Amino acid sequence: MQLGPEMRPYIAHMLPRLIQVMNHENVLNPVLENASIAIGRLALSCPEDIAPELPTFAGPFLRALKDAKDNLEKDSAFRGFCTMIALSPNGILNHLTDFIVAIGNYNEPTPELRDMFRQVFHFSASCMLTI
Repeated sequence: MQLGPEMRPYIAHMLPRLIQVMNHENVLNPVLENASIAIGRLALSCPEDIAPELPTFAGPFLRALKDAKDNLEKDSAFRGFCTMIALSPNGILNHLTDFIVAIGNYNEPTPELRDMFRQVFHFSASCMLTI
């Protein structure tokens, strides 16, 4: 997927709708997975535009993808998610359990994604030590 900064003008229109879908109670899991993948891929292009909203969808994002089949879509979604965490680390703090479960259920992440998971995990562990 080759999205770039040219997606920036559309984020203000798309992101609130995707977050609304993510936080709605009666949405089927395949729809949640697709919304999560869309947000993650947008974050690969323009993470600084999406990262401030991370706390509003981190939990549903992680729960939607934790049981999804390992594939390139899931990989790109999680790479975008980890990129957002790097920009807005506090956005994940209330969802660390969901994050650990999601990465624990990931059977074979790519080497790049495995490194990103490791960085987030180390950051999270250091935050826990300061509490």
